[in-house]
Amino acid sequence: MNDSSPREAAVDATIIVPAFNVEAYLETALHRLVEQTHPSFEVVVIDDASTDATGRIGREWAASNPRVRYLLQARNEGVAAARERGVREGRGEFVWFVDADDEWPADALASLVADARRHRADLVCARAEYLLVDGTRKAVGALGAPKELDGRSAFLEFLRGDITGHLWNKLFRRDLLDTIDFTRSRQHSDQAMVAQAIAHAGRVSLTEAEVYTYKLRQGSIIRSGSRRAESLATVSSVVRATAAGLDPALLESPDFLYYTARFDVLSRMKDATSPAYAADESGRLVREIRRSLTAPVLWSTVRKRDFKRFALLTAARVSVPAFRVGIRRGGA
Repeated sequence: MNDSSPREAAVDATIIVPAFNVEAYLETALHRLVEQTHPSFEVVVIDDASTDATGRIGREWAASNPRVRYLLQARNEGVAAARERGVREGRGEFVWFVDADDEWPADALASLVADARRHRADLVCARAEYLLVDGTRKAVGALGAPKELDGRSAFLEFLRGDITGHLWNKLFRRDLLDTIDFTRSRQHSDQAMVAQAIAHAGRVSLTEAEVYTYKLRQGSIIRSGSRRAESLATVSSVVRATAAGLDPALLESPDFLYYTARFDVLSRMKDATSPAYAADESGRLVREIRRSLTAPVLWSTVRKRDFKRFALLTAARVSVPAFRVGIRRGGA
């Protein structure tokens, strides 16, 4: 039998751990997770058809710890499909997504659930940090003072980048995730999930609790030089459709134009000029991206006083070598 036996009792929260070839990290992650101070939760490990010892570790933990469940995907379908299955089979009122190779404090879940209950929130956004390869730490996003927002207001903060598209510093009411499409992009599917969930939320709570450390590694997707053009285009289309569903006028708003500048255009340009593509394919992608780099999109970065991105995007319009120099010098 591939999957652990089901437990019938409901719990406050389901912690979902998508796992693909994470034998080096899964044991430590599960130790950290079962030691969470919140009294009522389950940990659901979704093994995305790993070829290493991930499955053995997951099965052993599920057999020995009543908090842990192990589910095996029949074939490798990507992280979005793994998360969707975890949500479908989880029994918690709330859902928290974590990655096996990161870190979190022992009271992270307790802080998130307490905030959700206190504010009757559908979604809680907390603080987090990046742990960079050189050991330095950097805040994730620009989450402001604690407050409550409706879904539309929170979506505008998402477009501005104050609320980031990461899953792991957020707690979702389980029912909210029934309203979204688990976008099947190989990269950045979390951003599509967050955009949809925020837009459908009745109440979003921003809390000052810091709940997560995302550890950037040499092999991380965002550092690996993988081909991301298709994923970036897919996610951008989901965000555009989500904005239009809230209000078609949002597509011409300064906030949406700024999102287009910083995620759609700039991220696609960084990808297109990476070593992942041959020269002819890179050139084709750059030409497509430049058609999206309109004057209103470029001007949106000035309105936000984001002069670093303005300089990079200006370079992108006129000179790929100049753009590459800007990125190497620590561009956004």
